[in-house]
Amino acid sequence: MPRPSSRRRVAEVAFALFEERSYDEVTVAEIAATAGVTERTVYRTYGSKLDILLGDVGDRTVEFIAALYRQPAELGVIDALVAAVEATEPSVDTQADDLRRIRLMFSSPQLVGEWASYEHELAAEFSRWIAQRTGADADDVEVEVFAASLVAARRIAMQRWVADPGSELMGHGLGALAALRSHPLNTVTAVTGVDTAH
Repeated sequence: MPRPSSRRRVAEVAFALFEERSYDEVTVAEIAATAGVTERTVYRTYGSKLDILLGDVGDRTVEFIAALYRQPAELGVIDALVAAVEATEPSVDTQADDLRRIRLMFSSPQLVGEWASYEHELAAEFSRWIAQRTGADADDVEVEVFAASLVAARRIAMQRWVADPGSELMGHGLGALAALRSHPLNTVTAVTGVDTAH
């Protein structure tokens, strides 16, 4: 396995190149040459160019989803979601990378498509979680619309953070979620006696 310093160097070089030109134009060969490593090292370390950009987002999403299912039954959907976000919020050290990552994700047509696919999967996971938490059917249109609205609120918060990098992502998230607090599914507390293990 490549040393952490090599991994970090590849990421730093890649981000700089993505920002200088664009994600779509930069090749793995350029990243490797600029970082002073072989293409094989880049692929062995990250797997793909997209993996370089995403970093640990996949692992953090898994951790966040697990935190959703651990929230107490007495919390409404949005309060449970906020608690899960707070429990898994990235450290201050990674927030600068997150801001750069999000900015790049929204600037590339190719990445917008990747992001849409990720959001579709996240909305499906939210639907399953809401259904389990409230006793509703995951395929119910109201559940699916509410889940999609939660994902949209997340996207809007990220876009506002990118537009105002001196602000806090959590503040934008809470503001976006406030618009959904009156939704009927938010007022249904978790069904007791339901297995919440995920």
